[in-house]
Amino acid sequence: MKGFSTRLLLWAFLATALMTTRPGFAQEHCGDILLQQLANITVQNNDQDSALAVQNARCAQNASAASRSSGTGLGGGYASFNFDYTQKHGSSQSTSSSDCGSESSDQHFSAALYYAQVQHSEVVNAWKACMLEKHQFVCMPQNQNDPSNPQIDADWGILSAPPKVVTSRISIGNEPGEDAWPKGTQLLLGDNLRFIHRQPNQSVSVGIEATADNVAGKSCAAWIPPYQAGPGKAGEEKPPSIIKASWSSRPAVAVPPPPGMCTCVSITRSATLDLSIWPHAPSPNGATDTITNNCPTVISAFAMIDTLVRARGVPPMMPAQGRSFSYETLQPDQKLILDVAGSIAGFASIDSCPASAFVPPPPALPQKPPFACVSNKRIDPQESPVPRLCPPQGEPGTDCTCNGYPGVNWMGALPPP
Repeated sequence: MKGFSTRLLLWAFLATALMTTRPGFAQEHCGDILLQQLANITVQNNDQDSALAVQNARCAQNASAASRSSGTGLGGGYASFNFDYTQKHGSSQSTSSSDCGSESSDQHFSAALYYAQVQHSEVVNAWKACMLEKHQFVCMPQNQNDPSNPQIDADWGILSAPPKVVTSRISIGNEPGEDAWPKGTQLLLGDNLRFIHRQPNQSVSVGIEATADNVAGKSCAAWIPPYQAGPGKAGEEKPPSIIKASWSSRPAVAVPPPPGMCTCVSITRSATLDLSIWPHAPSPNGATDTITNNCPTVISAFAMIDTLVRARGVPPMMPAQGRSFSYETLQPDQKLILDVAGSIAGFASIDSCPASAFVPPPPALPQKPPFACVSNKRIDPQESPVPRLCPPQGEPGTDCTCNGYPGVNWMGALPPP
């Protein structure tokens, strides 16, 4: 029934948004419908996230109505690029103007999106689908149930070539602002994640403008409200000791972390596999890799896995069928569990490794011709014969076996016919 109700909700969003093509109508009415849905939610006891979602939705409605009646404000577009970010945030559940704080309707709208994702993700997803149906550039704060490490998803839902960043800005609390994405960065068509680390009482504001044709630009912005440290705790809440990686079909970063070794990070594998073989045997069900941050600072871990041989030859940072990406932030002493069941190839690398612990890769040596035991037995019935590679087992040209398949010890860049 939940899937059916979600489809009805999405239909209601789209049916209303498609009534007109007036500029700005999609942002305004998709947002109005979202706020109406959230404002009418009945909050259960101790459901603080829902209470804050309802409060901010009602505050956004009040602020937007006031700006429209006075002819000021941003016209109900919500999350416009240059709205006024502030560090204040009301925590009362009352919806009177005095309890809504000094935030703009855009900030309250973004906060409502942030809090609603915990218990009312179907409403948020319907709003996003409504916006993307109208080919909008959408910035959405993502609540990961870890307030110190939220994310921003900049989703380019416009039918165009991949856009490039014209300008962007991220501000965390009172810290100096910086580029959210470097100027000229080519964004993905779809989700572009920006991972954030912050302390208690720090809000986050992000704005970005991008263009696909160097003529017309699109912009979006998001604001994440601050959070308080847990009762009786000084400073930041202690993060969970173990987190589970989430996988995506697209990489969250355009460039992988620099090659090299981070000596204060350890990687352990639950399954014993011969990784010298490509592709290696599929990792069994339940197989995991564990990355442990033994560094004194926060790091980020990037991982990629392939589950299909057909991904061979596709550059590692490009999406491919059977390929998944993960990019997670780890606090000191925190462990990251990656589910790698079914993977036949992959790699992990570390970003933000402390300089004292980073060991760059050795200089590249002159390359010898490839030498391996190569089998042309078909290993994927839907593909043309793809060579299976194992370490050489004799002189070039002699017979060998690779995972039970007959082959030949082959030296050179091309496999035998």
